[in-house]
Amino acid sequence: MEVLRAPLRGIVEAWVSGDYVLSAGVPMVDPPDAETARQVREYIEDYGEQLEALPDEAWPTSRSVWEGDHWSLYVDLWTNSGRSDMVLATKAREEGSKYRVNVVGVYVP
Repeated sequence: MEVLRAPLRGIVEAWVSGDYVLSAGVPMVDPPDAETARQVREYIEDYGEQLEALPDEAWPTSRSVWEGDHWSLYVDLWTNSGRSDMVLATKAREEGSKYRVNVVGVYVP
């Protein structure tokens, strides 16, 4: 799912800067609704460590599952202490030759 790395990185970079609603925009990513943005912000803030941009090491542990009409994507999030146990969950649907990404949330499995 190489084509999805840029949108996923963009989501996390926005969060690192405190933009949980993605107000600056991330290409091919729909902004989350207010409740999802609130949930993401609370999980990340309550985690107690500083979120960091996704390093290259994030991809080998990422997972994608075909759900019949979209991909469910799960990406480990990283903090100042390294790989955390938080996961970014998204859905991606084909849109032409690209994918449109929706943030589902952040959680600890």
